[in-house]
Amino acid sequence: MITPTWTEIAPAPDLSAAIIICTRNRNVLLERCLRSIDRLNFKARRVLVVDNAPDTNTVPDIAAKYGADYILEPRPGLSRARNCGVRACNEDILAFVDDDMVLHPDWLSSILSGFSDENVAGVTGPFVPLESENQSKAALAEELTHLPWGITTFSIDRSSADWFERTNFGGIGDGNFALRRSVFDRWRGFDERLGRGVPLDGGEDHYAFFELVQMGHSLCYMPPAIVFHPTRHFTREDASAVLAQSIAYAGFVALENPRYALHVAKYILEGAFNKARKWRNWTDDAQTPEVWRVRTGKELLCAVRILRECFAKKY
Repeated sequence: MITPTWTEIAPAPDLSAAIIICTRNRNVLLERCLRSIDRLNFKARRVLVVDNAPDTNTVPDIAAKYGADYILEPRPGLSRARNCGVRACNEDILAFVDDDMVLHPDWLSSILSGFSDENVAGVTGPFVPLESENQSKAALAEELTHLPWGITTFSIDRSSADWFERTNFGGIGDGNFALRRSVFDRWRGFDERLGRGVPLDGGEDHYAFFELVQMGHSLCYMPPAIVFHPTRHFTREDASAVLAQSIAYAGFVALENPRYALHVAKYILEGAFNKARKWRNWTDDAQTPEVWRVRTGKELLCAVRILRECFAKKY
């Protein structure tokens, strides 16, 4: 276990990087994200914008304005868009960014430093509320001590305790990550039945982490690889919908991997009895007990419907 000093982190000099931004009909957010990429202390060899089933033809001009490459994926689905971006890139490291993210200037150098160990297939980093964007490094480091995953660098592989639940259910990262391009030579890529744009709206990055660790790879969490993200404010109805999606994802994992069905059941039961997990102690409105106390049959029925749609269609 290594506690980072948060000095300037030098990436491995022999690694090239591409940043893949998946976007759909959010031009203002996309521009904000691209501006933050321009401010990175270490530049990627390539920035690629993947335009996923857009309603307009305005994104090519935005990408060109910031010197980014552009590619169209006409079929909706975040996983499909990410796989499209992967096929278009041959850099050593592929870093994935959502269009509503703002990157800390040290983000890419921190991400790449995690790949100094050749056994590491993926590197993740934390989310910090967008309103903290202009804080000092010392203030951000203090904030990380109160957020999921914390201020300490760690790795997860098949020998790690609870690796199954940590990879599948948010114990190493959520959306802020990069992968070695070489892992796609043996791995099929992101499961296109998961993610925004398809019925099972989420879990695509978690399932990728699970599959990669199951294959024998290691994942590393780097605290200074910060992205800033708008704080989510959930109504009870929003929370009910997200809870249904979470149940559906757990069902998906169990159905696709029957040998781990008991692990999924154990995690759900422990969650129902509020077993503490430090990496689940989020601070945004979506995680307050008052919002999440919606244990009704509606979420379960909705999850079943989502699963039926997920397995009935080929994406």
